[in-house]
Order: sequence, then C-alpha cells, then structure tokens
Amino acid sequence: MKHKPLLIILILASLWAISSCRPSTDQVAKEVRQYIIEDFAEKGFSEYIDSIGHLVVVHVSNNNYEGVLDVVIDNETYKLPVHIVRDNKNTMYEVDTQDIKPILLIEAISNFLGGE
Repeated sequence: MKHKPLLIILILASLWAISSCRPSTDQVAKEVRQYIIEDFAEKGFSEYIDSIGHLVVVHVSNNNYEGVLDVVIDNETYKLPVHIVRDNKNTMYEVDTQDIKPILLIEAISNFLGGE
C-alpha cells in the first residue's frame, strides 16, 4: 500500500512526458498551412485562389493527423481534406484538391482566353 501513491505519480509523470513530446495540433496546423501556401504558390494555384484560410487539425493516432483547410476561390469557400504525418524531424502532408481541380481548370482556361 505504501508504494501505490508512488506508482500513480510515476505513471502520471510518464504519461505527461510522452504527451509533451508531441506538438500541439495548433503548432502542426500553423506549420502545415505555411507549407501549403508555399506549395500552392510553386504550383501556380495561388494565381487562382483568392485566399487560403484556416487549417483545423486533429490528432488521429501516433504521428497521424487529419485536417480541413478553407480555400476561397471566386468568393466561394471550399473545405479541403488534409492528411498529415509528422515525426520529430519531418512533416509530410497531402491536400485533397479533387473538389477544386475543375474550378482551377476553368479559371486557367478563362485567364488563357482573356476572360475575367
């Protein structure tokens, strides 16, 4: 019985140490959002996107996160799924742009033809 409080303290300390190693979902969202902005600019998407809004991220398991990114095109907001894998050194992400590809194509054709 004497060792029970010590055991509980050790367990709580271990859980705190493990959970403190993982970045907060806000940190992950901020970091990944900046990567996405840079990536979209490199791919030429930013020419057709009015703004890249908030990225909401939740921790799913281990190093896996899921998120939703708000993107505004022609004053309409689209919510794009974002899949994130992050360890202590590296971050990989994938933005599911399937829903906006047709809109980006229309925008590109319109600009090519001289439309507004």
